[in-house]
Amino acid sequence: MRKMLSLLWLLVILASCTLLDQRDDMARLAEHRQRWHSHHITDYRYRLQILCFCPPEIRQPVVIEVRNNVTVSITAVESGATVDLEHFKSLDTIEKLFDLIEAAIVGKAARVEVSYDPTWGIPTRIRIDHLKDAVDDEVEYTVTEFTVLSKS
Repeated sequence: MRKMLSLLWLLVILASCTLLDQRDDMARLAEHRQRWHSHHITDYRYRLQILCFCPPEIRQPVVIEVRNNVTVSITAVESGATVDLEHFKSLDTIEKLFDLIEAAIVGKAARVEVSYDPTWGIPTRIRIDHLKDAVDDEVEYTVTEFTVLSKS
């Protein structure tokens, strides 16, 4: 009986830690999303690189240009060719990157690690491991070369 109570207590503590981590992650997300919104940036460009066990056209680094909060182009860095917008439609604005982070946190991904730019608030590196013991489900998104084209 004593072992059963100890085990139950341990499970309660672990569940509490998970909820606290989730709250901390959501608080950090809200803080940086607010920082991003405070700049009122509607026209910008950034380079996105995805590391995953996925097709090469997804892994190639691309430059995404956004005007008036709408994606106007996605270009492959190496070739300069226009890339199929469908491949990046859930990642083609900074706001959608915030949404991706939120979905991973709320969806209880096994691990979500995010680095944010201290000035702009944008995510600069997002690492998501959806399933703790699964192989090749991890995805990493890196945002570099962020450039403000104009503010509203």
